[in-house]
Amino acid sequence: MRTRIKFCGCRSENDVENAVLVGADAVGFVFAPSSRRVTFEVAAGMLRLIPQAVQPVAILVEPSRDDLQRVEQLHSNMALQVCMDAPRRLLHLTDRQIIATLRVDDKVTPLQLEAMLSDLPGRTVLFDTKVPGVFGGTGSTFAWDIVSPFVRRQQSVIAGGLTAENVGRCIRALRPFGVDVSSGIETDGSKDARKMKRFVDAVKAADAS
Repeated sequence: MRTRIKFCGCRSENDVENAVLVGADAVGFVFAPSSRRVTFEVAAGMLRLIPQAVQPVAILVEPSRDDLQRVEQLHSNMALQVCMDAPRRLLHLTDRQIIATLRVDDKVTPLQLEAMLSDLPGRTVLFDTKVPGVFGGTGSTFAWDIVSPFVRRQQSVIAGGLTAENVGRCIRALRPFGVDVSSGIETDGSKDARKMKRFVDAVKAADAS
């Protein structure tokens, strides 16, 4: 097994080129309100740099039909990473690959997680840190043991405060399908090629161990 790596919040052609160069498996573009938000027009230019082996991902919060239509026009193979109160609704609106974001904090209970996942049978889920008013990219971790039972039974990606320094511990603790990073590969709010490379190396080292 190999842990897949997604670099999220890419905003420039340089970000995408570096992500591909160091070996990212997926590259995420944020179309929701965020400091890393890009327009569909800007994303179109970056998508031309992504080889077929790398998965482009559109990050959306409570997407409208118009949002979904624009993604359809943008790229034929773009996956959808969505954060919404009722992600099951989206399953009836598109046949694209869907990654459902589930936000986790120290107040969530196993029963609540069970209820969330019951709406998403067989779907990939992304566990991220819940911070009020912010959807991803916070640089904050959550207690990984909360989701451990669920990661083992459903294809899962772990996000939230991951860096080259802690991603190995996360992988060894959970053995997730993938890991997702944004702020952990940035310096002063911009993607840092050296941190990207260090992150990939840390994931490979954890897999090898």
